[in-house]
Order: sequence, then structure tokens, then C-alpha cells
Amino acid sequence: MPTACTSSDGRIPDKADGIVDRLYVKWAILSYLTLHKSEYERNSEGLRVQNDKSALNIARKDIERLLYEWDLFEKAVSTILLPIIYAWLGVCAYLLRDVSKKIENRTWIPERETQSSLRVAMALLAGFIVGLFNHFELKIAPLALAFVVGYSVELFFNLVDSIMSGLKKSE
Repeated sequence: MPTACTSSDGRIPDKADGIVDRLYVKWAILSYLTLHKSEYERNSEGLRVQNDKSALNIARKDIERLLYEWDLFEKAVSTILLPIIYAWLGVCAYLLRDVSKKIENRTWIPERETQSSLRVAMALLAGFIVGLFNHFELKIAPLALAFVVGYSVELFFNLVDSIMSGLKKSE
């Protein structure tokens, strides 16, 4: 007999194939059970549904809603947050390399490091832009592109400037 946490064949729903998704579904079911204690009774076998059809339908709808929200969260993280993090990693790699060269050449001046913080801000913005436009067919992965954009942020903004000047000329 299917319960609130299993399908008709006794498995967790098909959308929950990954281990994180399965853990999330189990957490959703436990949180549902704690919120709706009045519909369950405790006996020697564990929790048992008193009103089988209505409680099962409510649980199914809640779990579907939670799975939908989890998918939205996962997409938001993978399309917005991860490109920003990869762009930050790219700018960190560039800055470490740049500071290393300056120290080696004995040209590093700590007072000029405002430029580095501006470069980090520009890289984070560029990573956000890459995340917004990552649904195009590219030969490079969006996260790799975000890393490269963070590393060479001037090249990215020069490209954006040239596109904007081309658009202005066409008007």
C-alpha cells in the first residue's frame, strides 16, 4: 500500500534519484508529518493515517510543491550563484598572479590595491552577467566561461563596450 513517502511500487518518487534529492524528500515528509500530527495516530506499528485519502493527497501535493521549490532553488544556485563564485575564483587567480609578479619585480605598492578591489567587483558583476545569459549553445561550459571572464575582466568589458558602440553606430 503506497504511503505519503512512496509511490505505488514502494519507491521514493522518480524525481528524487540523487542522494541529496532523496534526503530532501525524506526531510519534507518528516516536516509534513510533524506539521499535521492531528491526522495521524501513534500505535505500536508507528504512525498510521487516520483519514487515508485526504491525508495522502495533502502529503502528495505538499511533496510535489517542495520538489518544485527545490528545483527552483537548485536552478537559481546553478545559474546565478555558481557563475559569480567561479568569476570570483578567476579574479583571485589573476590577482595572486599579478601580486606575485609585482613582488618579484619589487613594484608592489600596497596603497594602489584599490584597483584590485574594483577588479573583484567588476568580476562579480561579469559573473552575474554570464549567469544571466548562460542558456545559449556555447562550446565552453558556462562555469568555465565565468572563470575566464573573472580572470580577464578587462577583455570582457572591452567586448561589451565594442558591442554597445556597434549598436550606437547602427542607430
